[in-house]
Amino acid sequence: MAQTRSMDADSDQGANPAYPQPESIAEHVIAGQTPIFFPLKPPIIKAFDPKAIAVFRRERESYLALITERRELHGDKVQPVSLKSSFDLSKLKAISKYVLKKPVDQLTDSDLDVYLKKLQEQATEHCHEDIEATIRKQIIMNLSLKNPAERVLAYFAKFDDFIADNGLRAGVRPATLHDMIEHAISFGDHQKAKKR
Repeated sequence: MAQTRSMDADSDQGANPAYPQPESIAEHVIAGQTPIFFPLKPPIIKAFDPKAIAVFRRERESYLALITERRELHGDKVQPVSLKSSFDLSKLKAISKYVLKKPVDQLTDSDLDVYLKKLQEQATEHCHEDIEATIRKQIIMNLSLKNPAERVLAYFAKFDDFIADNGLRAGVRPATLHDMIEHAISFGDHQKAKKR
């Protein structure tokens, strides 16, 4: 009886140390003490620019992979939160009313997924940035990492994230290359057009 305490006793003395607090969960996982119940927080889409959408998609893929792992390995009966729930309600209402022209309750995850893909494709088609300068600014090798293999892998990961964030995978095809050359010629950058 001496070991059992009431909830009031726990609240008086702070949180129960047997259950990891949010700031110490990583320490418990690193030490090999995985919490029994750790709620998975779904990602929320914060903005609708191509980079934010790409980051959201990566976070959502990781979230869905964790849900699948919990179901398959641990037997949890957990279901992923719908894509619709990842949107701010006011933005979701605006998208449903003005863009998709459907009531909010009739929107499906596939409707929203198509909408996000379309936003990314539009941004890729109308890209006026100098990609080379952006690559030089954003993809920099982290020389503070001492292990060469880790440094190179981090560099490659940055490159892959850059390609995904800017929607450049879909742009590597002759039609897009042709449009880029036409764009360079029409705006007078003949030297750059010849290089392509």
